[in-house]
Amino acid sequence: MKDVLIAMVKAHEIQGCIALENSFNKVGLDHVLLVKLASTAVVGQMIGLTRDELINAVSLAFVDGHSLRTYRHAPNTGSRKSWAAGDATSRAVRLALIAKAGEMGYPSVLSAKTWGFYDVLFKGNAFKFQRPYGSYVMENVLFKISFPAEFHAQTAVEAAMTLHGRLKRKRANPSMTSGR
Repeated sequence: MKDVLIAMVKAHEIQGCIALENSFNKVGLDHVLLVKLASTAVVGQMIGLTRDELINAVSLAFVDGHSLRTYRHAPNTGSRKSWAAGDATSRAVRLALIAKAGEMGYPSVLSAKTWGFYDVLFKGNAFKFQRPYGSYVMENVLFKISFPAEFHAQTAVEAAMTLHGRLKRKRANPSMTSGR
């Protein structure tokens, strides 16, 4: 179980450190791409890929097709939202396994002029990083714990639930003061 937890932390850190300074949403890509990328790296390590095989696997994750944000927004919102991460993880396992079997990688998958990830999908911008991988994301980034909503909606949902509780109590006890 310790290995599983360590792998989960590594995957979360990879996703989070890349996401901190690089908006995939702004270029129309779904953030589930980061799940595939991080899972490929972590699964590759778990199955014992060499450094070169791991580089190949990660390059395959970048050259592999990527999900658009379309299914997360009206009028196209759909059930894929609930299985996209599982699909990305499944794909990551496959990419790590084919790298282990000898599939070649693509050394300039990110930076190749015209055809690389940066030019084709990231508006010509290279990734930016604010810190090395470690434990920052696990220790500091918001979690979706309280309510089944995206992290940026947590405060609004918490406020609505608090106000709902107060209004409910006020209806039950009309003598409550308005200052509470």
